[in-house]
Amino acid sequence: ESMPRISLDEYKDRMKANQSHIYYIVTPSKAAAFESPYLEQYKKEGLEVLILTESIDEFVMTNLDTYAKHKLQSIETFDAQYDGYVQHKTKMAAEGKDADGNELSEEAKEEAKKARDLAVSK
Repeated sequence: ESMPRISLDEYKDRMKANQSHIYYIVTPSKAAAFESPYLEQYKKEGLEVLILTESIDEFVMTNLDTYAKHKLQSIETFDAQYDGYVQHKTKMAAEGKDADGNELSEEAKEEAKKARDLAVSK
């Protein structure tokens, strides 16, 4: 099963509002990427990750560093909770709103409170 190829411009156009970086993982195969423990937190937060499987990819990404004013960031060295989109979403949830500023349902507000309480207890 082949992965669709997308350009950095296509990725940039699909980025979440307030998203800080362009995220990627370099692995020998798509299967290895999906088995990576690093990928889970990005999937959970709804952040797209480029899966790079060519031997030259790591060299290119490391030396390119930024694209269209967005830092190219390996998910193996960055925690998703520090992304601008995730920070914004967390702040809005604390105010009882979704990432777009809409009021959350009572059930969603309760889930957000539980998540905050859990994070504080760690």
